[in-house]
Amino acid sequence: MKPLIGKNAATPLRRILFWLHLAAGVLCGVIVLFMSATGVLLTYEHAMLRAAADAVRVEAPTGAERVPLDAVAQGVAGERPVGLRLPTRAEGAFLVQGRGVEPRLIDPYTGETIESSLSGMESFFSQVARLHRWFGLEGEGRDVGRALTGAANLAFLFLIVSGLVLWLPRTLRWPLIRRQVAFQKGAPDGRARDYNWHHVFGFWSLVPLFVIVTTGVVMSYPWANNALYAAFGETPPQRGGPPRAGGGGETSLPQAGPLVSLEEAAEVVRAASSRWTAIDLSVPPAGAQTRIAEFTVHTGDRTLPQQRRTVRVDRADGTIVSEEGYDPTPAGRARTFVRFGHTGEAFGLIGSTVAGLSSIGACFLVWTGFALAWRRLVPAKR
Repeated sequence: MKPLIGKNAATPLRRILFWLHLAAGVLCGVIVLFMSATGVLLTYEHAMLRAAADAVRVEAPTGAERVPLDAVAQGVAGERPVGLRLPTRAEGAFLVQGRGVEPRLIDPYTGETIESSLSGMESFFSQVARLHRWFGLEGEGRDVGRALTGAANLAFLFLIVSGLVLWLPRTLRWPLIRRQVAFQKGAPDGRARDYNWHHVFGFWSLVPLFVIVTTGVVMSYPWANNALYAAFGETPPQRGGPPRAGGGGETSLPQAGPLVSLEEAAEVVRAASSRWTAIDLSVPPAGAQTRIAEFTVHTGDRTLPQQRRTVRVDRADGTIVSEEGYDPTPAGRARTFVRFGHTGEAFGLIGSTVAGLSSIGACFLVWTGFALAWRRLVPAKR
């Protein structure tokens, strides 16, 4: 079989691309390694937090009754709206969570906070996420950290594309391809081993890393996010939109006589919903007078927005007044994929696992890349 490109014509182009690939790897390799390692730690973040919350079992004291849902909601209300996840089983606990709120579990029989590993795990993952996004810097330093990770994402994208071109054999023959997709035993020296590992990890991590890095670029740069919406002929939404229902807006309706309890409203939602896995009550800020109870009904793993819908109950008569699911524009669906495709959660637990394994592969790519660059740039003394 003849070469795809003439040897003399291909050599200068591949040589230039190789040195650009090497330079980008050397300059940004440490940051890429750091982001990949922290990404591995975040692989099962949401799954582990869910498991920690679900693992808590509350035994009912003899003769004890559950605290009314109205009292629990009043006890967790603060300065901002919070979500109160209702127990999904008899021995389950309430889960308080929300933006800027440390998650905690509430005993349904005493109304007190339950000591568990949830808070510690949430604190750990929050710190790792800050390290992953902007090296844990605060204030103005956060912008510097975000700029560095964004630039590293762009450099990593170039490394992936240029690495694919350099990986391709000049002649498509199976013996040559096999040597670059499978680990070879009995490497004569460390350079041969690193060369083989660099190609193997690059091949098997190519597609997942391309998705992870491309979505990371979209989340890092406004121009990339705007380009995504422009591709669908839409305008990006403005940050800081209207407040969530449950914390004001259409839920702040004047009360009309006695209201049904929140537990009765929750029963209406349970009866009208099928195949739900969790139900959240949106608790408005303390002192807010509302008669509309807003619930979020989950039908999946409680992570993806397309697997949940909002149900509002008028407590004046206990009827559902509105019900809406996740139905964004095409650009909105693409942006949602960017968010959850970056972590692999768009494809469930299997997707998260593939993303985590690919991040481990990226760590090996950096390590073997540095080893190969060192041997090339710093020749051993004879």
